[in-house]
Amino acid sequence: MILAGPFLCDNVEDIYRDIQDSFTRSAFHIGGAEVNFYCWNTTQEITDFMAKYQIPRSEEGFMELWIEYQVEALARFKKANGGKLKDMILWTSHMTEPQYLHYLDPKIYTEQNWERSTN
Repeated sequence: MILAGPFLCDNVEDIYRDIQDSFTRSAFHIGGAEVNFYCWNTTQEITDFMAKYQIPRSEEGFMELWIEYQVEALARFKKANGGKLKDMILWTSHMTEPQYLHYLDPKIYTEQNWERSTN
């Protein structure tokens, strides 16, 4: 997905609606482990968007984009689910590091940890 694409959130909302129509679980896994800042930094649409809005091409800048997306995605999920939220699960990632964790409301989000099979 191109994070800076003009129709991304509309498409995500449609996907969320389709999933809600098919599954009735009390939790929803939103992923997050495969977010790759190197990929974002080499994607023209994203770097153009960042330049246009003077967002630095740094970890902090990419986190700003991701946080904005996460806030909008949560709102779109709620809209697609009839105004209700579920327990939103996400993988351990940059977003769950201590300096960014405060962006995730613990009443809404549950972190699923990646662990090696030997742990």
